[in-house]
Amino acid sequence: MGIVVSIALLLALIAMCSEGLLNKVDYQSYRKVALGLVGLVGLWNMAWYGIQNITTFWGITAFMSGLLMMSSVQCCYLEDAKSWMIYQSWYVYFKLVSIMLLGLYLLLYVVTIIQMNLGMPIIH
Repeated sequence: MGIVVSIALLLALIAMCSEGLLNKVDYQSYRKVALGLVGLVGLWNMAWYGIQNITTFWGITAFMSGLLMMSSVQCCYLEDAKSWMIYQSWYVYFKLVSIMLLGLYLLLYVVTIIQMNLGMPIIH
């Protein structure tokens, strides 16, 4: 499941960073499908695995990364709907912090998957 979460984190990162590129008519359907996948994986990661294992490191990581994926879907929805919130000053900072955290969680998941495949110890 770590590979699926990593792919969803990458899709969320791409959707957050390439707002102008993916808003063209040709990519709207791909963007909606990708954001739907990110939302479902984020919900599963947060509500299913994260809450059941909240006392462990990976449970907290799953909960926080799922919450972050859900908020990135919300940000992309607000940008698509041209909501008044995207013109507020705090929104730019929220989006920047979200992009940085998405990248850090993606890095954590990818490094851990590589360590597991090489037989190296991982964070517990």
